[in-house]
Amino acid sequence: MFKRKLLVVSLTFLLMGMMTVASVSAHEPGPSQPDHSKMEKTDWKSLVDQGYTKEEIFKAKGIAMVASEKLDIAVILKHYKQSGSWEKTAADFKVDYEKVKAKHEEMKAKHEEMKKFYKENEAAIFQFLAEYTNTPVAELQKLKANTEKFCIQKFMKAAVIAKLSNRPVVEIWNEHQAGTTLKEIAKKHNLEKDAIWQEMKNMKKELMSTIRS
Repeated sequence: MFKRKLLVVSLTFLLMGMMTVASVSAHEPGPSQPDHSKMEKTDWKSLVDQGYTKEEIFKAKGIAMVASEKLDIAVILKHYKQSGSWEKTAADFKVDYEKVKAKHEEMKAKHEEMKKFYKENEAAIFQFLAEYTNTPVAELQKLKANTEKFCIQKFMKAAVIAKLSNRPVVEIWNEHQAGTTLKEIAKKHNLEKDAIWQEMKNMKKELMSTIRS
């Protein structure tokens, strides 16, 4: 019973976090208020190709998350290169850099906590996803086994896209593994961000109802 309650709490946090990408801004992003610190894999790679280190991008992203207004991560990085100081860069964008550092530590701790949770509760998570996508657990486990660097957060988002587009999650995941981003797949099926966000909420409610019944 304890583990089942822990599953509810942890997955609830996960489902909310997937759409905010662990956003720690002063307000929670929603359908009319997207997370302006969110980055696609292609955006990250573009910045790396421009010569920025992963640590620099991570710090710039932290400033964007804490900021009360929309900030372009590329603009923050460019400003940092000119100022040579993260403290000054944050101050110039009216952000308390101590808060940025504190949030980074908090995010790292939560990340480690969730990694441990996934490992300890993998069977229960996959059982829930199997029911949500109407897919045998064995098939989902096979997808995991055939995926290098499997990420449960991305897999859950793929499950939502599959449901909204009325496609098998196996098909969605294989397309993603072939090189198409989940964002591109959602666009291909004419899915709006708001619809995906709302379905995340619906998934959470369904999970809570299923566990409590």
